[in-house]
Amino acid sequence: MHVLITGATGFVGRRLCHALHRDGHQVSAVSRSRDRTRNAMPDLAEVYPYDSDLSVPQAALETADAVVHLAGESIGGKWTPAKKAAIMESRTQGTRALVDGIADLNGPKPHLISTSAVGYYGDRGDTALTEDAPPGDDFLAQVCLAWEREARHAEASGAPTTIFRVGMVLGHDGGALEKMWTVFSLGAGGPLGSGLQYWPWVDIHDVVRALQFSLDRPDLQGVFNLTAPHPARQKAFSRALGRALCRPALAPAPSLILRLFLGEFSSEVLASRRAVPQRLLDVGFTFEYPDLEEALEKAIRQRRGDIR
Repeated sequence: MHVLITGATGFVGRRLCHALHRDGHQVSAVSRSRDRTRNAMPDLAEVYPYDSDLSVPQAALETADAVVHLAGESIGGKWTPAKKAAIMESRTQGTRALVDGIADLNGPKPHLISTSAVGYYGDRGDTALTEDAPPGDDFLAQVCLAWEREARHAEASGAPTTIFRVGMVLGHDGGALEKMWTVFSLGAGGPLGSGLQYWPWVDIHDVVRALQFSLDRPDLQGVFNLTAPHPARQKAFSRALGRALCRPALAPAPSLILRLFLGEFSSEVLASRRAVPQRLLDVGFTFEYPDLEEALEKAIRQRRGDIR
């Protein structure tokens, strides 16, 4: 296939491009920095610049069998009004422009695979959250709701559309663990808030495999949770990471302190989302890293250079 990817230089995008190229697919990207992306990823067949309004050039879409949409402003950091606007606009306007470009195509439409996040569900305590659970009402839930709504407009133009609500992605060279390595390596990690909140996590390897699985199955449309089958409570996550690093993980960070330093973003750290990948399991997808400790140990060994 010819697969077009937005957000190709990101944490997931880099891995996906490499995996697709390894499997013999033609992979192109859309990027704000064409030269930087080309230099960083020489195996790409083509790198297309965005048009001034974040539209994807028609030349990029005309030959694509599938489009994997990963681009979006990072949610990390303090949520100032400007940051919140960037988070919302990058997902809604960027997705709308992409979907409009697909609708304008003559002939068959490419399969659109768009990402969302388990933030869709809001803070839901111990409730198990399958794809049928309703959305929350906090900021990130509203972002995800609007984001998915824009992506699903592609269905009206005849494009097969798949949306993955992705959990916290674990890998050795980016994502959530990148922010935790130093703290936990120094033995300063531990429970955040009560530590009882569920953190729906997923290994980067399984994220890439699920995207590849979807590319091979355009009949699998609609929304899928992309999380490991067993979400962990935050306290258990911290202990598992501490054990993997052979460090204690007992230093608590009270909710009040987190809110003081992180502002509104602290709600994401403290929220509980017990999301489970029911639909992926139902269609036969198997996770190679369903166990948290195994995933963490693998990431640490990769970071140390013990394994690739």
